[in-house]
Amino acid sequence: MTGWDAHRKLRIYSLREDVSRAVPGAVGGEVSVMWSADGSKLFTYRPGGMAITVFCTDLNSGEKTPWKEIRPADASGVHGLGPVVLSADLRTCVYSFRRSLAEMYLVDGL
Repeated sequence: MTGWDAHRKLRIYSLREDVSRAVPGAVGGEVSVMWSADGSKLFTYRPGGMAITVFCTDLNSGEKTPWKEIRPADASGVHGLGPVVLSADLRTCVYSFRRSLAEMYLVDGL
């Protein structure tokens, strides 16, 4: 399983032993999405912003590569994307975002 250390960096924790190890290339605040089917890769992203890049980290080699960029088709009023969920076969990606829209009127002659 994964979790954050005191610096909000991802670590892999063993459920059988009292050991953990850092996720290679992890940055503070990064969130784990899912493991690959064989457990050799971890998909992660960093929440916030107008776009999210999902990364794939090979836990054997330590190589971290961008896997998919997610952004809404219309960024008007969007503030904050996430969470991100991937299907087991990695063919479907689901995410949410918050949007605040407003209208402004100008009235003359009051």
